[in-house]
Amino acid sequence: MPGTAANGTRAIALVGPAGAGKTSLAEAMLFAAGATDRLGSTANGSSIGDSSPEARQRGGSTEVNLYNFKYLDDEYALIDVPGSIGFAADGARAVAAADLAIVVVDPDPARAPLAAPALRMLDELGIPHLIYVNRIDQAHGRIRDLLTALQPMSVSPLIARQIPIWDGEKVSGFVDLALEYAFKYRAGQESERIDIPADLQSREIEARTHMLEQLADHDDELLEQLLMDETPSREKVLKDLARETGENIGVSVLFGCATSSWA
Repeated sequence: MPGTAANGTRAIALVGPAGAGKTSLAEAMLFAAGATDRLGSTANGSSIGDSSPEARQRGGSTEVNLYNFKYLDDEYALIDVPGSIGFAADGARAVAAADLAIVVVDPDPARAPLAAPALRMLDELGIPHLIYVNRIDQAHGRIRDLLTALQPMSVSPLIARQIPIWDGEKVSGFVDLALEYAFKYRAGQESERIDIPADLQSREIEARTHMLEQLADHDDELLEQLLMDETPSREKVLKDLARETGENIGVSVLFGCATSSWA
């Protein structure tokens, strides 16, 4: 059944439009898990995936790429699905076997419609999924504008799990709304946990309240806590996010930059 790990191995499909960075995200996940000692690049032809001559020539996936790795004692299988319409048939069959899908999208709201086929396919198959906004370092607009553009294409509500930290015109980190932690990106290193910037505190409260209200639509206990002005525990919030994803009644949205291992 979708959303249920088979024999202990969790199968994750990476889907979305061509050029969104699915293979780069796969490379980053393999590197983070220690399955490879280098961060491969599709741009310079050093990636583990897209290694066929045709894929190298086209500069994009032409077949399903399969990977496996172990992370925190759990086994994972990655299914990197080509985004080009010409290779969609094989991808659809592969996605049907996944426990979860990650829809990789561009940060530009004008390109949001390109994610429609992937989101429609996942809704039709009943595959639990989340959205990963890639290349956040190239974002020039508000994440909420991107969510507004994407929402009409999703049956389930989109739930912003993070808000960006801006340094001038560049995103330099993020606030995790579920954990209520802030992180600053560091090139080639793990993100550094920092205090939530003072100028973001009111925005964080607003965004977190909205996230909790969305979760409360399917949790009477949480709704009662919010009505009584009680602060739900972190464990409660994380459990609700996991349940809504697993039951395909909510789509969490996260962001980062795969080529820089920012996420």
